[in-house]
Amino acid sequence: MTSRQDISSPIPPDLADADALLTKFGRWAMSRLTRRRCGSAEGQYRAKPDEEDRTPREIVMPTHEAMRVQSALAKVPQKWRLVLELLYVPRRAGTRIVDPAIMLRACRIPPRLSQARHIEGLRSFANIYGAFDRPICYVLTMRKPDTVPPCLTRYEQPTAGSRVSES
Repeated sequence: MTSRQDISSPIPPDLADADALLTKFGRWAMSRLTRRRCGSAEGQYRAKPDEEDRTPREIVMPTHEAMRVQSALAKVPQKWRLVLELLYVPRRAGTRIVDPAIMLRACRIPPRLSQARHIEGLRSFANIYGAFDRPICYVLTMRKPDTVPPCLTRYEQPTAGSRVSES
């Protein structure tokens, strides 16, 4: 019997926030509302609602935050993104969740390479996700308030430290 190698690597403290975000995103992606139907020939019969249907579902992650995570994850380079998606976002095959180790083996990614790409992908994701919080035109914060960069001539005059908006 062969021993199983760990496909994910230990998370450094500086990447713990990125790991938590991706974990919450994976749970959000799997918490979709599933409509259950009875097995009639037409598939139109619905079971009568019960008390379980009336209780509100737990909000794992707000939708706007999930969209930010998804767009940041989409900007991570493909070889790292594949490993991050396989580790954090569970995949279904019918009604069963597929083990990430099986998916990595199908993609021909050995455990050691998976560990390395996991950490590099987390670093890349953390940098990209953190870039969303930076000002759009960071040059304006470093310039004098009375000067306007040439690329902003068709925009309104910004004040020091403000975001640029199209008029």
